[in-house]
Amino acid sequence: MKKNGFTLVELLVVITLLGLIIGLAVPNFQRIIKQTKQKTYDSLEKALKTSATNYLMNHLDFLPPQGTALGVSAETLIKEGFLESLEDPDQQGSKCDQNSYVVITQGTGGNGLNLDMHYAPCLICAKYRGASCQTRPSLMK
Repeated sequence: MKKNGFTLVELLVVITLLGLIIGLAVPNFQRIIKQTKQKTYDSLEKALKTSATNYLMNHLDFLPPQGTALGVSAETLIKEGFLESLEDPDQQGSKCDQNSYVVITQGTGGNGLNLDMHYAPCLICAKYRGASCQTRPSLMK
């Protein structure tokens, strides 16, 4: 007698093995996607900080007095050409430009051109809010 196919037991074994493989793979893929999004947010925060540094170096008249917090919005940085639009990695077509900003404070160690500046980027997207986001400073540019 000639056998033309798989038995029910063989099919069940294959389906079970595929289920196990998928069960192990899906959580790993979800973890990788989450890590990638976090790295993208970190990169956006770094770009925000770097652009605020460049902005301040071109606007030295805008230095905050010691002990005073100054904010520069992402919209200002984009409008002045120091930053490109901040695309939200979690939602296609959405941007993080509107509410994001950088808080700039001047420390006590600066003298002459060696400024002791501290930058705290606050990236706010649809489903993400940066860890350094605090109360928005009253003096915003």
